[in-house]
Amino acid sequence: MLKKILKYSALALVVCYIIFALLIIPGKDDAELCNELIVNIDENNDMLSGTDVLTMLQDEGLDPRGKPLGEIKCFEIEHFMNSISLISSCQTYKTVNGNIVLEIDCRRPILAVIGKDGEQFCIDKDGAIIEGIPSMLYLPLATGNITDSMATAELKLIAEAIDNDRFWKAQTEQIYFDENRNIILVPRVGNHIIELGTADSIATKLENVKAFYGKGLNIVGWNKYSKLNAEYENRVICTKRNEN
Repeated sequence: MLKKILKYSALALVVCYIIFALLIIPGKDDAELCNELIVNIDENNDMLSGTDVLTMLQDEGLDPRGKPLGEIKCFEIEHFMNSISLISSCQTYKTVNGNIVLEIDCRRPILAVIGKDGEQFCIDKDGAIIEGIPSMLYLPLATGNITDSMATAELKLIAEAIDNDRFWKAQTEQIYFDENRNIILVPRVGNHIIELGTADSIATKLENVKAFYGKGLNIVGWNKYSKLNAEYENRVICTKRNEN
């Protein structure tokens, strides 16, 4: 009960401050200059820094520092920052001591993609496309017959399945979509490929392969087979490597 009271009390204080900021601060002194730009980015982000944000605002002519508070339009800053695909949300407001604050939440990429026409982007857990990331990071890479429209469908399904499993996050090196959009997974360990068929029930298919790894490959060796096929329900079909 005490936790709920504290939670709602804190929420009420935030609402009161926002109302105060909207109604009182703008009329306080429009000629007062902005003292500082404060950028707060969610702690789980490791791709965007306050320096990056400042550079973006400078390039757009939106750097508020040194400008009269009355001339700074927070909604313009928000609109620009929210147009950046890496950012999921940005809130901007003025403080009583003449600062401009940006509260930023970022998307977390879980899959790097090179489409069939050479376009490069990442997707997050919701299938949202993230562009402009300078490197593809240490992420599983999807290539082949891929279009943007697959981001919220096939790509999202397999990216989620891999991201939710620590084993497959470490084991997946590349994901290839053939001309029929069937999925072929290239593991980091083991000289074989894994055929998964379509993205339907992909998490179950990956779980079946992981179980086979533990019961089969750990016994006969990880290089005995050239191909594992897990597209059929509850089965992993193995193709022996040609020893010649």
